[in-house]
Amino acid sequence: KVLVIGKTLVVGNLSGHLYFVNATNGEIERSILLESRPSWYGIASSPAYHDGTIYVQTFSNSTVWALDPNGTLKWKFSANLEGSPYASPFAFDDRIFFSAGNRLFCLNESGLELWNFTADSKITNSPVVGNDKIFFSTERSFYALNLNGELLWNRSFNGTISNAILSGTSVCVGGRYGVSCFNATNGEVIWEFPTEGKVDSTPAIHEGRIYFATNTQYGTLYALNLSTGDLLWFYRLVPPKDRYYNIMSSPIIAEEKLFIGADSGFFYCFNSSGILELNVTLYPGKYTENVNGNDYEVNKTSALGALHFASSGSRADGAEIGFSYRLNDSWYPSYGLFLDSVMGLNELWWTFYVNSEMPRSAMDKVEMRDGDTLYLIYGTGFETPENATTMIKINVAVKPAGINDVSVKAGTRGGNITAFANVSAIEGWYVLVLSGINSDGDSLAGVATFYSKGDLRVPILVAVPQQLKAGSYRLYAGIYRLEEYPDKLVSFFGPVEVEVK
Repeated sequence: KVLVIGKTLVVGNLSGHLYFVNATNGEIERSILLESRPSWYGIASSPAYHDGTIYVQTFSNSTVWALDPNGTLKWKFSANLEGSPYASPFAFDDRIFFSAGNRLFCLNESGLELWNFTADSKITNSPVVGNDKIFFSTERSFYALNLNGELLWNRSFNGTISNAILSGTSVCVGGRYGVSCFNATNGEVIWEFPTEGKVDSTPAIHEGRIYFATNTQYGTLYALNLSTGDLLWFYRLVPPKDRYYNIMSSPIIAEEKLFIGADSGFFYCFNSSGILELNVTLYPGKYTENVNGNDYEVNKTSALGALHFASSGSRADGAEIGFSYRLNDSWYPSYGLFLDSVMGLNELWWTFYVNSEMPRSAMDKVEMRDGDTLYLIYGTGFETPENATTMIKINVAVKPAGINDVSVKAGTRGGNITAFANVSAIEGWYVLVLSGINSDGDSLAGVATFYSKGDLRVPILVAVPQQLKAGSYRLYAGIYRLEEYPDKLVSFFGPVEVEVK
């Protein structure tokens, strides 16, 4: 991170220099070489500023440099251990804390060592001080020490470069498999949120929510309820084939906006209001909503079905967006299910429109048609799609039939492949085609004709010619109305992989 001191920016670079930059015009005022063995990282840590002194850590021999605001060296301290390239010093009162290898050091403002603590493995992040405690992660544990370097507690944890963040009596930190929230006093786990990969970004906390991102190919920004760890929303980047959109950047919040960078090459800004536009395709059938421990069967093609399937992951602006919502069943016997909260927003009211009309029924009682638009509006209850300031717009496509899943068993040359497709359809006759190729263009295909008026498991038998090459084949399933086959495809599913032996 960049350190801001008045109108000066202080930041390290890849060559191992520390730069002082004029924040107004971008001119470089001075640079100082601190890291003589920059390797792949240079100065990747974040400078700290405390009581008129800049503290910078270089990783090759874990040296802390103390500089005045003009860049003049006051003192330096070397631990002579290789540290994490991203580890930064933390200054608190008259002490400076930093990590090197598996040891945490405490210095005074003159650069003299007061104590050091040996952890169970390499320290992966920067120390953070709060509630008169020091918190840090290792490859195997999460630690809390007192300010004298005495162990208070530690818990099994696979740390990354994500730094801990405190809120009241809670301390939250990212790790190799997600984010954990601990009781800062005794180390008890309050909640754990698993992710699809490691979290290197340091979380940000704002108004009862915690935000963080994953350092994975499909980098994902998450928002959770800080108290419970429940998901509020996610924004998942979708890279082109063989590209990686990792997010190592940490979110920052200012003026009710969240900012974060990503390996997509873009810098993103998220607002707390505005219009979110999503697309969803609905198919016939039923699904189950659980509200307050009660199960309710809901049409997939209802307005509530549109919200449900859009919330599980819809594409918009090159990303996949998902979110949570909460329903109220207090008036279900008379009216149906009502919307209480979306993305954790529940202080005001949620209303909904279909196209330009506000339905007189609950969302589970309103059926959507192909081409309809569902508007979910947050406000006083009097807003419309034309003047709403916080709104989710869902463009709805309704198909007569859809494929929910396809399972395929391996086959042998000269034999057959057996596949099953789970289909939802309105009443009528249909044709289902399962076909695909291998990397050389050799093809497989099977066809099934069936009658359905709801959910059905359809078997498909695919003949495997004796002369076909063995190996992996990528198959897609397509469904047609019988009278429109093969000219008009209704929907498709795939790919699924199958082995021919």
